[in-house]
Amino acid sequence: MPALRKLSIASLGTAVISLGAVAPANAAAFYNITGLDFLPSDINDKGEVVGEQYLWQAGKVTDLTTIPGANNSPISATAINNNSKIVGGGLNAGGFSDQPFIFDGTAITDLGRPGDFCNEFCPPTTAADINDANVVAIGYVLYSGSERPVTYIQDESGTQTEVLFDTFAVGINNTNQVVGYSPARARGSGEGRLWTENNTTTLLPANAPEFAIFGTSIADINNLGQVVGAGPEFSFPDNSQAQIWSDPLNNSIGTILGTLGGSTSRANGINDLTQVVGAYSLADGSTEHAFLWENGELVDLNTLIDSASGWELTSAVEINEHGDIIGIGNFNGEQRGFIASAKPVPEPTSTLGVLVGVFGLVSWRKRRVKR
Repeated sequence: MPALRKLSIASLGTAVISLGAVAPANAAAFYNITGLDFLPSDINDKGEVVGEQYLWQAGKVTDLTTIPGANNSPISATAINNNSKIVGGGLNAGGFSDQPFIFDGTAITDLGRPGDFCNEFCPPTTAADINDANVVAIGYVLYSGSERPVTYIQDESGTQTEVLFDTFAVGINNTNQVVGYSPARARGSGEGRLWTENNTTTLLPANAPEFAIFGTSIADINNLGQVVGAGPEFSFPDNSQAQIWSDPLNNSIGTILGTLGGSTSRANGINDLTQVVGAYSLADGSTEHAFLWENGELVDLNTLIDSASGWELTSAVEINEHGDIIGIGNFNGEQRGFIASAKPVPEPTSTLGVLVGVFGLVSWRKRRVKR
């Protein structure tokens, strides 16, 4: 069934929109929206969500500042892996403030400090991400008041390996590939970087002139080594657009994902099904909307939810392997976090039902192939 394999959520959304005269608007709601009282930063495959100082698990919210070891610190959670281990920054420990931490489900523990820099001085340090082997990607600023970041990885034994200099860490995958980006310099915006087994690859923006290596900001990497972020569209240099590096070790030049009417966009997250989420600007520049990209199709997430829900989804932050999406939106005019979960597949009793059934079959086939 080759036609089914090519069908994506994005193209399905386009098809359903075209059926407006056939089906009620609310019938095109493929996602249930759950509101969050904090702004999320990561979601694992169990559907557990972290963000700010909070952990969300099936409706239960835990304030991480109340966990033993938090030391009344203004901690902030950045990532959660499939072992439910959480990392972040902002911990007061060992006489120093703004340090990295890990939460193992029982207590919060200081991850230690980078190398020998903390005898008398300890820079602000944040754990940016953690993979399923519990290896953590950590970033710190080398000198106070400067923009000289360093990225290193730390395993469960505490062994530290410096991987990227002059680079803010943003992600690590299960093969210990690390991505980040350099700060902006006088020559232009930052430079995206990928570290793999002691080799560093510079991630170039799409359509860049030979001399223009700057301009990318990196957001995420999946277990296939695919990277997403944003970079300039050199036909219109001020218009940074969402990009994907599908095989960066063999082709370090990005591919633009596009926009939906506006001039700018950015990709924030990617899963192992190569589903990408992010945000794009509306044509009038008034605000942003969350998007989902898959198989070359870009769709506004707002077209896949109940139009009477009261939600306007402004940015999608991350997507897990089940297609659950977290992000930020406005609910009845108030900014909140959200979880968008795919609805159960209905019986195919109509043209729309057939399309939704096909969507469910495609998702099931993908998960089965992956397993």
